[in-house]
Amino acid sequence: MMRHSMPKHESDHLKHKNDQLQTDLVETRAAMLSYKNMNETISDQVKGLKLILERKKDENENLINSIKELSSQSEEHKRLSKLYLLVMLSRWQEAAVSKRY
Repeated sequence: MMRHSMPKHESDHLKHKNDQLQTDLVETRAAMLSYKNMNETISDQVKGLKLILERKKDENENLINSIKELSSQSEEHKRLSKLYLLVMLSRWQEAAVSKRY
């Protein structure tokens, strides 16, 4: 039985290439895991922001409905609705400033 042997330098080259491929594989897997985790984090943030946006829309709609209801009544109620609007706007501004700082 005749065995065909590879020259030493070719064998060393293939071993080096194999080691390089193994390293590349480990790095690629780590990068994929990092990407997956980042994608999940971003997805969670988007969901949270959508919920906040919906909550703000509901608050705004409730405020508008309250103002319309009060405005449709007497002059005193109209003045009250304007004051209510000013109070709500100042609360929103205060919350925005608090959130920033």
